[in-house]
Amino acid sequence: HGLLLSKGSCRGLFLPEVAVSRGWDRLTFLDELCRKADLPRGSWRDADAELQAFESESWEEIENAL
Repeated sequence: HGLLLSKGSCRGLFLPEVAVSRGWDRLTFLDELCRKADLPRGSWRDADAELQAFESESWEEIENAL
């Protein structure tokens, strides 16, 4: 899943493939999401932090496919 982290006016979003492509475990994914949102690592645990999970689909266009 992708995640959106919101805390106050700070926001950070990672698409689902980010953790896989970078070889991150769950904790690293969450801490890097905090960093992207300009928050200290571990801020995702704060009571006023909101995490929203989502799924996405990716397409690749192939030239001259027909």
